[in-house]
Amino acid sequence: MTLELVKWRDAHFDVDKMKPREDYLVRTVGWVKEGPIFLRIISEKTPDGPRAITYVPNENVMERRKLT
Repeated sequence: MTLELVKWRDAHFDVDKMKPREDYLVRTVGWVKEGPIFLRIISEKTPDGPRAITYVPNENVMERRKLT
């Protein structure tokens, strides 16, 4: 696993209007593990606080930057 800054497109939508919103771009830092379908971001830090594991579909990943 590597520590990375990941920019990804969230599948976020407005529940009240039941329609997709414009692109909701997220940047998070965490330990990354690649899989065939999902990128797992583990122990990430987000603007809304820490999360345990986030699964991002590989096709939603826009940019990855390894941190040293």
